Amino acid sequence: MSQRISVVMATYNGVRFLREQLDSLFVQTRMMDELIVYDDASEDETVSILRDYQRRYPSIVRIFIQKQRAGYIQNFADALRMAEGEIIFLCDQDDIWNPDKIEIMSMWLETHPKADCLNSAVDYVDEQGSLLKAPPQKMMIVDEYTEISFSEILLHNISMGCTMAFRKTIRNSYLQTSSFQSAHDWEINMIAAARHTLYYVNQPLMRYRIHDANTTGDDRMNHKNHIYASQREKNAQAMLAYIHACRRYDALMDETQIKQLQECEHFYGQRYALLHEHKLRAWFYCIARIRFYHRVVSYRGMLVDFLYAGKHNKLEKES
Repeated sequence: MSQRISVVMATYNGVRFLREQLDSLFVQTRMMDELIVYDDASEDETVSILRDYQRRYPSIVRIFIQKQRAGYIQNFADALRMAEGEIIFLCDQDDIWNPDKIEIMSMWLETHPKADCLNSAVDYVDEQGSLLKAPPQKMMIVDEYTEISFSEILLHNISMGCTMAFRKTIRNSYLQTSSFQSAHDWEINMIAAARHTLYYVNQPLMRYRIHDANTTGDDRMNHKNHIYASQREKNAQAMLAYIHACRRYDALMDETQIKQLQECEHFYGQRYALLHEHKLRAWFYCIARIRFYHRVVSYRGMLVDFLYAGKHNKLEKES
């Protein structure tokens, strides 16, 4: 028997691309049972567009509006609380789903009861929807469906939240335990990985749009993250915050996973000290663990970390 499907969307000032995304949801080969939309106090015509689709699909679309800005993490969390489906998809406001995305991912979860969360590959497109060259894949993926280990998910998020489908049990664990301080998609993936139930399908099932207003996204497509950009330091801070957040889920982890978490926590702390406090000796700590370091950033990125810290260290001494 098919399970009930919820699609959870968070919106904020999404008038540019929202209709194209919504249209792609309503031509799915397997229709969702409900579309939960939480709007984060938009100031444009986003809510009017949503109301239009609610009138067209009154039995499917449910709209909730924040009274004041909550931020994308809290906005998604509020939306997740309202989802009633056994399988939940996360959805952004500016992408385009392939017509068979829901069918493929939900069918796989229904036929693999030991899997709790499934991520898919994506095609990258620009603002006009034209294909972009994809960045190199961070993971070694051989099979079409691959289990993702806990150690892998500690090093980087395997994909954006808009690629995810997961069971209600994962949603419940996240809402009951999270501090809602780190990226929700990475945290949800970690919960599944700790339970050995996280998988990845190496098949693009949506078009992920790259544009100047992305709230989150793939840093490898972010050309603003150059040597002296503050975003470099912010990314390192976000990774450290994510690892701290994982501590809340110790009860899900075995001894090996807890040890892996502790090692990552110390490494990310050293990298943040390098970029934020400009402690150049922290770079040598990271270089001494170069195999680990290279899983986090490229070889060029290691050099850029050093130059970034050295530049700011010099500026402080001169002042």
